[in-house]
Order: sequence, then structure tokens, then C-alpha cells
Amino acid sequence: MAISGRRIVTFGLIMTAVYILINVCGVSKRVKDPSDPRCIAKGSATFEELDSMQHFSLDYPSGYIYSKENTKWLEILEKSLYQPGKESLNVFNETYPLNMNMRELVNTYKNGGYVSPLKVNEYPFRFLWNPTKVCENGQKVFLLFIIKSAIRHFDRRQAIRQTWANQELYNRFGIRRLFLTGIMRGQTRFHESLRDEIIYYGDTLQIDFVDMYYNNTWKTRGGIKWAVNECKQAEYVMLVDDDFYVASDLLVQLLHTAGRSRDFYMGWMNGNPFPVRNMRDKWFVSKRDFPYPVYPDFINAGAIVMSMDFVVDLHIASQYTNHFKFDDVFVGIVASKLKVTPVSCNIFTMVKILFTADRFWKTLVSHEYKPKELLQAWKCHVLISKHGLDSSIDTS
Repeated sequence: MAISGRRIVTFGLIMTAVYILINVCGVSKRVKDPSDPRCIAKGSATFEELDSMQHFSLDYPSGYIYSKENTKWLEILEKSLYQPGKESLNVFNETYPLNMNMRELVNTYKNGGYVSPLKVNEYPFRFLWNPTKVCENGQKVFLLFIIKSAIRHFDRRQAIRQTWANQELYNRFGIRRLFLTGIMRGQTRFHESLRDEIIYYGDTLQIDFVDMYYNNTWKTRGGIKWAVNECKQAEYVMLVDDDFYVASDLLVQLLHTAGRSRDFYMGWMNGNPFPVRNMRDKWFVSKRDFPYPVYPDFINAGAIVMSMDFVVDLHIASQYTNHFKFDDVFVGIVASKLKVTPVSCNIFTMVKILFTADRFWKTLVSHEYKPKELLQAWKCHVLISKHGLDSSIDTS
């Protein structure tokens, strides 16, 4: 039987109305209605209610959502990590200069033996302010956060000090934090402000390179050098940018669940990306600097988790590897030369996952957070830990 066009249009309008009623006006209104955004924790706190929270310490009642007795959460953790097979390592892993067996060189170096090649990439910058009490001798450190920041980002550093790297987490999880900055030419006011901040908090390392995007490899290597020299007792190191949300308690849980402490190099993985050859592009690389058709697998620089043994090897091997201007690619190149395969984590994300979104509860790392948003997100995380999720949340 033929159906008229008018009946088809009418049916479409009815279905559209049903869709709107279900998805906007239904029981999940607090998530779907952009004019009324709320935290996904039970109780559905509004932005204003989150802002008014004065006490937001983590509290874990019996049977809480992130308990190991919660089989769904445990399954999410266990299935979150993926490591590609060794066959995915690119053929240039030993030919990128210096062309040598880097693993053998590092082992010889650590054992005090004679290393014949001269260093081609020694670290050339000085530590202007070197905090020595972040990891004092005798302190047990499980996870050291090295947070890459800019001099002007005081508000971001303050938000992190109040949230995912706060003092409460120090003794509770063995966490430490170190902010990492360079210098800005002609910005005396900001340098004076940073000096006062360093003296007051004692948690910021300033190095005398000019802080700019194409100096990020020097920034990363400075943090790695500091970790090896000043906090070698840490089991893990996380390099992370200052606009990230990190569910640090859940990250600690993931690392314990993973049960790995050697050659661990984990985060959001870029699998075999191609170098950009367009000279107008921000990520342009010439064939002279990198003649190979693809990069090795590497972890995005915004959030990299590494075991301390790998950090030590990375520090040594970097000095015998040609400089490369993109820090995450450089780390990936050195890892490839050391025959270390990156581990991809599917609950790390390089985009912003709002705390109003269903998947926020199982997000360990998220990008592009402003300071106020970070405070709200952390408070929502605390509420989820205490009270669980709103009944309308899809936990699949």
C-alpha cells in the first residue's frame, strides 16, 4: 500500500517530538539539558553547589563505586591497557642517530663500564630554582607528578594544588608534585611573582630555557633529569600539562592493578603517525631532521606515565640521541631505540570530558580544563566517590 508524503512528514514530526521528550524532558534532564548542567554523582549537584563546597576530601565508604569489590570497575581497569606487539616497532629504531645498540650502551653506562661514543645531546640548561625538599631522603614516593607549566599560569598551579595533587594525597597515596617552568624574556613582573610562589610553596623547578612550544623537549628532559637526581625513590613519574584533570587516586589504583614496574611507558598512544611535511604547519618536520616515513609509536606529551627505571634509562639514552623538537616524538624515538613498547590506556583522553557526561566517572585523564572547571570536576569526582552515580547514568 502506498504511503503519502504528508503521512511520512507527520510520522517524522511525531518521532522527533518523542525523541525530544525522552532525551531532553525525561528522567535524565540534568545531563541532557544544557541550561541545567549538573555533576553526575548521586544528588546531581549544580555548578553553584559545587562552587560552594568548602570541604572536598576524598572519602571511601564501604562498597563505594571504585572499590575492587565492584566487578564492573575492576573490569574497566583491567581492560584499559593495551600494548601492541613488538612487530609494530619501526625499522628505524636503531638507525636514528646515534645508530647503535642503545640498550647495550645504557646497561654499560649504568654498570660503570666504558662507553665509547661521545654524548651528542647533553642537557645545556641550568636549574635556576631547584626545590630539594619535594622528595626528601627516606620518603617513600609512589607517584611523582612533573607538571609542565608556564610562568603566568599561577591560577592553574593553584587549582592543581587544591585538587588532584593536593597535600592530603601525599601521605595517603605517596604522591608528590613538581611544577616545571622556563623563563620569559622581558617579563620581570611575572618572574618576581614566580619567585615569591617558589619560596612559599617550594614545589617549582625553574630552568633557564625560554619557555616556548618548540623548547618543550628541553622542558621535558629537564624534568626527567630532576627526577633522576632528586627523586629516584619514586616508583612512577607522570609528565603532565597544567590544563589536565587527573583522577589521581584512580591512577594510583590503575598502576597497582597493572602490576608493572619495569619499562613502563603509558598514556594515550599515537600509533605510527606520519611526519608533517607542509612547511606552513605547526608540526612541520624536514626530511633532513627526520628522513623516515613514519614516527615510532609514542605517547601524547600531555600525559605520560613512566616507571622510574625507564625514566633513568631515558635520561641516559637521551644524551646519546639527536635532539628532536617535539617532546613526545623524542621520547618515543628514545623508547623505540631502547626496545620499550608504549602501553595505550583507553581511559586517558586528550579532549575535555565534562563532569556532566556519563563517561566522566571512568575517565582518569582529561584535557583543556580551566582552573574553575578543574575545581568543579574534582569536587564532582569526590562526590562520586562518596555517594556513587545518579541513577540515570549509563555505566556501560
